Amino acid sequence: MIDGIVAILKSKLIIMILLLQFVAAKGSNKAVLEIRIRDCRFQEFAYLEKIILFKDGVIIKELFPEHHHIQIINDIELGTYSLEYKSIFNKTEKVKVTISEYKKYNIDLCVEQIDYSTAKYKPILDRLKNNERYQILMYSHGCFHHNKDTLTVSRKGNTYIAKLGLESKILEKSDIDAIRHFEIEFNCIKSEEGCTTVDEYKIVYRLKRKKLKDGSCSWCGYYFLKNQLFKEKD
Repeated sequence: MIDGIVAILKSKLIIMILLLQFVAAKGSNKAVLEIRIRDCRFQEFAYLEKIILFKDGVIIKELFPEHHHIQIINDIELGTYSLEYKSIFNKTEKVKVTISEYKKYNIDLCVEQIDYSTAKYKPILDRLKNNERYQILMYSHGCFHHNKDTLTVSRKGNTYIAKLGLESKILEKSDIDAIRHFEIEFNCIKSEEGCTTVDEYKIVYRLKRKKLKDGSCSWCGYYFLKNQLFKEKD
């Protein structure tokens, strides 16, 4: 009698173990999504407050990475997903992710991402009339530096010219796009503090001036513009 009960219990235990192994095996056979939060201009990890994962327009997970630059989501089913986050320009950006098989997927979220085509702001560059010019003034200061620059952009007919100090150049299409992008970013970025380096900007056109004080150490807009227009020589 006792031997029979013991045999039954052993059988049930074996069945339970097999079921648990089956469930574990099935559960591990899902996709894994590794999200890397980066400033893709510098190829460095970056801060991000929040990420929302959608599937078919429905929120299925919220992440709050802050300074944790790598986020891993396990047990993802097949389907089409989107990751939503806010860039450094306070714009909502979305990245589509298609999970077509059960494997590990890696994706970078670029915090400086911005869709220039949706901007309502019209850059001054595109408003310049013949023989007009405007200036971008930048003053950067921190614990160990104080730098000033004045970039002048002018139009002569259908030709655009940039002047910085003793250097000047006729702008190519890539240069013109870089200036447009800088202006759009300038009008999206918010004045922030928190970094020992502060970049103060003024854009002067006709009798109007627009100012910005950026102490975030995250935009560095003028640095990239200057490097595009007047690349440093080795």
